[in-house]
Amino acid sequence: MEAPEPPVGAPEEVPSSTAVAGPRYRLDRESVAVHSAGETVSVVQGPPLRLPPGSRVGPVYRRTPGGEVVVPTGRLHVRFAEGERAEEQRAELAGIGVVIDRVPAYAPHTAWVRGARGDIAESLRLVERLAALDGVRNVEPEMLGERAWR
Repeated sequence: MEAPEPPVGAPEEVPSSTAVAGPRYRLDRESVAVHSAGETVSVVQGPPLRLPPGSRVGPVYRRTPGGEVVVPTGRLHVRFAEGERAEEQRAELAGIGVVIDRVPAYAPHTAWVRGARGDIAESLRLVERLAALDGVRNVEPEMLGERAWR
């Protein structure tokens, strides 16, 4: 079976957090993620032969170091400086192609955001641009991984 083609535009590497130098995520060129309409995600090695209706293909990454498989959702968690309200940044975020999904009531200086087109690879390409905005303290991509018991 031939290796699947990663989604167009998926970055080769993504930081796990822009606030600290640490683990990163590296594109896994041997797998793709199939996101089904019911929010089910499956990692497939090799090209998916038949996609369920309403599903889409996305990239798969591996943590470095470690190698654990993780799948990006396309959502990014952005933390602004203490005292700044994420809602007040809506226009600036829109200017770089980002929309706010949700601002948690318990942390109004943070927001869950995504690329305006809703494409997972697009959101991941925006991590560094978001981190460079005035007032942004941290950006972290939301990644799904295998459940681990401690």
